[in-house]
Amino acid sequence: MHSEESTRRIAGIGTGRPVRLPEAIFGEVAKRLITEDFVESANNMTRLKLAGHSAKDAVEKSEAGTFHTRINRLGNTSKALFEAAIPSEGFSANPDLRQGAATATLRAFAIAPTLPFQTRTRKTALVDRILDLPNAGKQLAAISAITKHLQVLAPEDRDRLIDRAIFHFEREGAQGSVRNYAARILATNHGTLSSELRTRVLNARNSNPELAAAYATAEEVARFLETQPAPTVFRSDRSVDENIEIIQRETVSCLGNVALSSKQRMEKIESIANATTEAGEMSRAELMSATRPRRQYDEGR
Repeated sequence: MHSEESTRRIAGIGTGRPVRLPEAIFGEVAKRLITEDFVESANNMTRLKLAGHSAKDAVEKSEAGTFHTRINRLGNTSKALFEAAIPSEGFSANPDLRQGAATATLRAFAIAPTLPFQTRTRKTALVDRILDLPNAGKQLAAISAITKHLQVLAPEDRDRLIDRAIFHFEREGAQGSVRNYAARILATNHGTLSSELRTRVLNARNSNPELAAAYATAEEVARFLETQPAPTVFRSDRSVDENIEIIQRETVSCLGNVALSSKQRMEKIESIANATTEAGEMSRAELMSATRPRRQYDEGR
């Protein structure tokens, strides 16, 4: 199987040379450039189209071109949702809950499913907003709200959040609720921790029986949550494109409804965000399951 880098070389991406592969091959090349990150996938597809007119035409006519169009539409929706959920000036330290204001945790939770569609700049901005919150409880609650999606952050941003969780986990005199919050974040993301951060967690557990007990409980909770099926948002009889149309209509309705409190808006954004992620996964699965005609191999020889 080709690595992404070798596939890019085969396609001529970044070489400056005109590409003269048979048309039918470009669709297969495009499929090999699809990753778990929708933004990266879209950028890869754009670069492939820039390899030449034949590449652009071939990709746009293929299943990969359909996928590219879909994730661009979902990406635009995700950007609008992010801008509505995450204030550019930062989270309010003390939102007026009596007036229906949304907490930082609710805002982070609402937008979390769209993180695979967000640019690195927006994801870094979210991390900055979380770490700027005024106390341990609010920071950890917001980190916990996006904890299922930390793997799509840049390693530097993910490590910043994990480092803060470790700090509160091992901090002397930390409240039990704060320590338990931190332990759940660390246990849930154990597989994504760098070796340095993993060693810090292990040393903290080995040096303090209370930390070891809190972490063991957190591991049990994490294992249980992994067994729970993800909710299905869409009806199975609708096509991906029909679902995307619904997502876009609901986004316009949600963001344009001035009667909604910020809490009500976040609840609607969460629902749309989950639908957006599901539509992206459905589109990627549809692309990957598409079969390549046998004659493509002969044309490429």
